[in-house]
Amino acid sequence: MTSLLQNLNELKSQGQPTLTLSLSNELEFVPLHDIIRIEAAGAYSTFHLVDGRKIMVSKNLKEYEILLCRHFFMRIHNSHIINLNKIQRMLKTDGGYAVMSDGFPVIISPKKKDEFLRVMSHRSL
Repeated sequence: MTSLLQNLNELKSQGQPTLTLSLSNELEFVPLHDIIRIEAAGAYSTFHLVDGRKIMVSKNLKEYEILLCRHFFMRIHNSHIINLNKIQRMLKTDGGYAVMSDGFPVIISPKKKDEFLRVMSHRSL
């Protein structure tokens, strides 16, 4: 995790905040604005990007939650961290869903709903 944090800080100082993802045989540098959501898959995390790509890495969501919470990302469910800038709308049915820019509806955990609504209310004019 330390190397991820160092890489994020180094690239952030160069302008565009970027996250370094360690894959089996390469490092991929992903601008934060390209991340729509991150989905848990056991001990792995799958990044869903604006260009439709999916990148699976061998780190859990908790590590990314810590790194990204200051960059307008929020964990709204045990299995999802979302980019709050990529929400198209919120559905109020069945407890609530954040519909992302890729059309995927992410369920909002009852434990996170009040915090989510508070954050989103401060976002609008």
